[in-house]
Amino acid sequence: MIDIERPTDFDEEAYLRENPDVALHVRSHPETNGWEHFASFGYLEQNRRGRGVPSRLFDYVKSEREATIKPAAPEHLRKRVHGAKDLPSFEHVGRMLAANVFGQLMRVGPYGDDFRILDFGVGCGRVIRPLHELCLDTNLTDSKLHWFCSDIDAQAIAWCRSALESIGTFVVNSHMPPLPFDDQYFDFMYSISIFTHLPEDMQFAWLSELRRVMRIGSFAVLSTHSIDLIPTLEKEKLQNPEQDPGFYYYVGGGTEGLPDFYQGSYHSHEYIHKRWSEYFAIRKIIPKGIARRQDLVLCQRVA
Repeated sequence: MIDIERPTDFDEEAYLRENPDVALHVRSHPETNGWEHFASFGYLEQNRRGRGVPSRLFDYVKSEREATIKPAAPEHLRKRVHGAKDLPSFEHVGRMLAANVFGQLMRVGPYGDDFRILDFGVGCGRVIRPLHELCLDTNLTDSKLHWFCSDIDAQAIAWCRSALESIGTFVVNSHMPPLPFDDQYFDFMYSISIFTHLPEDMQFAWLSELRRVMRIGSFAVLSTHSIDLIPTLEKEKLQNPEQDPGFYYYVGGGTEGLPDFYQGSYHSHEYIHKRWSEYFAIRKIIPKGIARRQDLVLCQRVA
């Protein structure tokens, strides 16, 4: 049985003892635990203490790395992914996102000699690069992790192939399925800030496709915008009886360099449990568990 609650080298008792506010929350919310708190929020907060893996996460995200990391993604690609050209903030947010994904990856071992991971919507490597670094600094170095990344942005993939080829395989995917991978090819998958931008029909098409390429029993980390993040002036449109009140697709200015359909999408937790469960078992939704902004949805393919 795969333990999806916490990694084996995390001292749950010590973390709760040293952080009484977290212990109080866990006692009143039995569906959660200390590791979930640390992997989602604690590594960003002052005066948190942990054991083993958390110390590495804390040090990695808190460290001030040089903004001259080479090779750096071009400014126009950073803006397309990050919304700004600033390299230090691009790198810092990337480390935050990597830590969130890493927190889930550490739950789902054991890792065999051919453990395949998919970054769906890799962009210019904002998450894959720091996540790869985190894995190199852990007991995962004893495993043979194989990294695969896809995106609709051919420019971003071309840059990744030239600059990050030592990490893994980078492929361009079309706006709609299929992906160029066999059935049940991946052991773990994550997709950050992709389902936060898709219209509903495209969302379902990709959920079905991601299910296809994932091994039965494997886990996926997806991020969503919660309903409470809908722009204030747009909330009145939720009264439209023809639209599911649990999902809202907001058409704004779009993102330069990306297709017009790439807008803003918002999901309620009830909607995710109801509609996404047609494709995956929804194991957990962590509100603002992705960089304190987006919700983290932990999915599992069960059949």
